[in-house]
Amino acid sequence: SVFPSAPVSSVLLVSEQDGAQCYGALGGTVVLQLMDSTSEIFRYEWSKNNKTAILQGGKNKKLINQIENRSSFSDGTFRINNLSRNDSGEYTLQTYDSNVSHILHISIFCAFPVLY
Repeated sequence: SVFPSAPVSSVLLVSEQDGAQCYGALGGTVVLQLMDSTSEIFRYEWSKNNKTAILQGGKNKKLINQIENRSSFSDGTFRINNLSRNDSGEYTLQTYDSNVSHILHISIFCAFPVLY
């Protein structure tokens, strides 16, 4: 077969790209390189549509992942598997270092893959 049997992952490096957009195939996987490392970040929070915190953690803090049954977070990379339409939305990564906070916005769009 010429076509892959499973949707190909979408990978987005977003360390400094505020307003980035990412497209993922329904049933597929999206991989977001959010930061180089979380080991020195005091606190971080990844939320969806400005209200639902789906990932929280930080230096010497326990990782809280609200969708851990189909996602993983390791070494600054967040991976969401088995994408559904409900995963589409505006995501915000907020990091806190000492007294400074940084905010990064990412849009994820999930749809059926288009094959040519």
